[in-house]
Amino acid sequence: MMSAGPACPICSARLRHGVGFCDICLVGVRVEGQRIVPVFPEIRPGEVLMSLDFSKDPLPSVSEKIWKNDSGVTTAPGNHGVTATMAKNYSSTFYDSTLRVRDACVRLWVTTHEPDIHVGVVARVESIGAGRTQYQLEVEPEQRAVRLSKFFASAKTVGHAVLFPWTQYDAIGAINYVNDIELRVQGPTIQGWVNGVKVIAAHDLSFCIGSAGLRFARDSESYAGPVRLTYHRLEIRQVMA
Repeated sequence: MMSAGPACPICSARLRHGVGFCDICLVGVRVEGQRIVPVFPEIRPGEVLMSLDFSKDPLPSVSEKIWKNDSGVTTAPGNHGVTATMAKNYSSTFYDSTLRVRDACVRLWVTTHEPDIHVGVVARVESIGAGRTQYQLEVEPEQRAVRLSKFFASAKTVGHAVLFPWTQYDAIGAINYVNDIELRVQGPTIQGWVNGVKVIAAHDLSFCIGSAGLRFARDSESYAGPVRLTYHRLEIRQVMA
């Protein structure tokens, strides 16, 4: 009887000897010393699908640059962009539902002005009845940390599953620094880039297609007073063939 192979580094299924991928989750693998490690293809940006300059354009799905919702979140023209202000804990995603793509590179230039803010980009945003699913790459400039997760919401619950936990990187700019945040998705491969540095590579088969955009969240009120962030530009590109 043939012995079982080593475990897949992504899903823990047993690998077949001499095969360079997992039959279950389809991730590529290779041997490095005594370890089996995942192999992620490089994702390269291609042609532009959408480009928004927030010194001229409102946020996706918002018709005007001056906007307010029932939770007291406001947007208004800011320094070379659109400035959003939150007085309380809140999170929101802004995306153009008319643009649905499987593979894309979603890139945002944004500045946070106070602590207690997570900001980032989303891909494969898909509405399912009253619910929604999406991949989200978030940066917390105060801690200079980044996280990748998959978000899900229904009429009764909201949550997320972490694919890559909060991790600090020197490449991340602090408060009042313009951060360049990019989420690249191609098939099951997901990459996170910050200021030109690839900081995350992951493999997930959960979400297949959807829209792309940006998000922000405040989940702490340790800072007394409103918090602000300024969106400068958003760019959505195809993946180069």
